[in-house]
Amino acid sequence: MKSGSPALSVEPLPVVIGRVLAPHGVRGWLKFRSFTEDPATCFTLSPWLLVTRPGDVRALEVTASQSHGDHFLVRVAGIDDRDTAQQLAGCEVVVPAASLPEPAEDEIYWRDLRGMRVRTLAGDSLGNVKDIFDNGAHPVLVVASADRERLIPFVDAIVRSVDEASRELVVDWAVDWE
Repeated sequence: MKSGSPALSVEPLPVVIGRVLAPHGVRGWLKFRSFTEDPATCFTLSPWLLVTRPGDVRALEVTASQSHGDHFLVRVAGIDDRDTAQQLAGCEVVVPAASLPEPAEDEIYWRDLRGMRVRTLAGDSLGNVKDIFDNGAHPVLVVASADRERLIPFVDAIVRSVDEASRELVVDWAVDWE
């Protein structure tokens, strides 16, 4: 960078907090699935932004919501009929990363794990965290190196330390384990 050039500011990407599943009824209500650890937490975050297709984002104003089994029913300003609600089925709902609360001392957002180096207790490099997902029993790290990908459970018995400052995870894992 040239001397005197303005510093580039890189905003963190918005965070996906849920997905519109389908319309509910004929008056524009939406079935919404929250991806937050405590599903109701999504209603404390704002603003909600709807991603209708890559690069097309619009603000949503939730006017009413209620729990409905494993998802929520949500009423959104400007959506008054089933046909309009149907157009939003499958769309992700995101919030700006800055609207998330700071994690507790022993917690980390999954998005912050991506890109971290992963090494074994013996110091061997396994690669970097490419992704993380929940398999129903526990979170799983997808760790990629130049020659392979490994799936490593993100549980205390295996992940011995997470150092955010050095962007490194230490795991009780062997280089030759699948």
